[in-house]
Amino acid sequence: SLGRNESVHRQGSLAFSLFGCLLAHGELHNNKLNQLSVNLWNLSHKHSYCDTRTSVSKTRRDIHYL
Repeated sequence: SLGRNESVHRQGSLAFSLFGCLLAHGELHNNKLNQLSVNLWNLSHKHSYCDTRTSVSKTRRDIHYL
């Protein structure tokens, strides 16, 4: 169970990091990249890895620096 929890945490962390990269560098007008970003966002929140309020705040800050 501990190994599974750690794997889920890593998966959520990686999904959120990739979401940030897509947001910063991806062409989100492309429907496939847009859908991928939505899927990564959902995956990062699926097992409560990310708190929605905190992640939205972080995403806004990241966008501001772009």
